[in-house]
Amino acid sequence: MHQNLVYDIGMNNGDDTAYYLRCGHRVLAVEANPLLAQSVSRRFHREIAEGRLQILNVGISHDGASLPFWVCDDHSEWSSFDRAIAGRDGAAHHAIEVRCCRFRDILVAHGTPWYLKIDIEGNDVLCLRDLQRTQLPEYLSVEANGVDILAQMHALGYDSFQCISQFHLVPLENPPHPQHAWLERRRRWAADSSVGWRLLRMFGVSYWLRRSAKRLRYRDDWFFRHGTSGPFGSKLPGRWMSYQDMRQTYQHYEAARARGESSIFWRDGGYSFWSDFHARRSG
Repeated sequence: MHQNLVYDIGMNNGDDTAYYLRCGHRVLAVEANPLLAQSVSRRFHREIAEGRLQILNVGISHDGASLPFWVCDDHSEWSSFDRAIAGRDGAAHHAIEVRCCRFRDILVAHGTPWYLKIDIEGNDVLCLRDLQRTQLPEYLSVEANGVDILAQMHALGYDSFQCISQFHLVPLENPPHPQHAWLERRRRWAADSSVGWRLLRMFGVSYWLRRSAKRLRYRDDWFFRHGTSGPFGSKLPGRWMSYQDMRQTYQHYEAARARGESSIFWRDGGYSFWSDFHARRSG
């Protein structure tokens, strides 16, 4: 393992890479979209020249063969090798041919990172399949698309987990984390139609509540823009859980969403439940 190396698999616009560089890490970033790869190369031309950042303009496939890649014109972070993901909600998208490689080839060429962030819209599992139990990153994060992903992380040898909502960068815990409880109260206050709350909103309380919620995205002396993965490792805001506790906690919120309950963890009637699993090895 390279103690100072971070992999940003699914670099997108480079905002996550910017944070990793600011923390002093050396970064290997992978991005399938050539326009984004070129844009971020210009943004970090100094770090590239210093050898602190290397960008690979490739996709990840199971056999390394080139594939059609669907670029989402409306939301770059939705771009995917799966057309259904890139074009969801009627988003404009188009196909380009992208050179691909296997994730294991990247590991062989560049070594095992200290932290591995994976967010490649549907192909995350290909990266997990190529990890070896004997050569694992200290920390790992993957977009939470169900407990099957969590089970794969556990099968690799990870035994401590957190799940972080990407809407507010607060952890999913049961009972709720204090930041979660505060945001739920804020949400109820904002929706309260009583005369008292209507008057308070007239005097700027709503603005104060929005500002207070936005401050949750300030962590580690850094503002995490919407769409970024946020902090990782020891800088996460929640408590580390066992596999069983994390699985039960995630399923608790999945069941609440299925029942139609409202929550800060999902939007549009439960359509979007956007969160990341983080894992570490405690031994």
